[in-house]
Amino acid sequence: MDKEQVELYHNLGLMPDWAYYQLNGKSANENYRDIVNKRNQAFKNELLKALHEPQTAETEDYNLNITSGIKFR
Repeated sequence: MDKEQVELYHNLGLMPDWAYYQLNGKSANENYRDIVNKRNQAFKNELLKALHEPQTAETEDYNLNITSGIKFR
């Protein structure tokens, strides 16, 4: 199976991610970066969706609090 077929099957949803990452011909580092980027993008999309949805009875209890801290020595 060549790389074009692997990409096509994966994009059509006919190949699971675990098989795609073994057969796509990319290095382990490239595959890892792709996985992390996809996960981060999905989280970002869900966050933006939650922030832009109007408050309803179902989402009224959903509070988002993001904090960040830095320690200096």
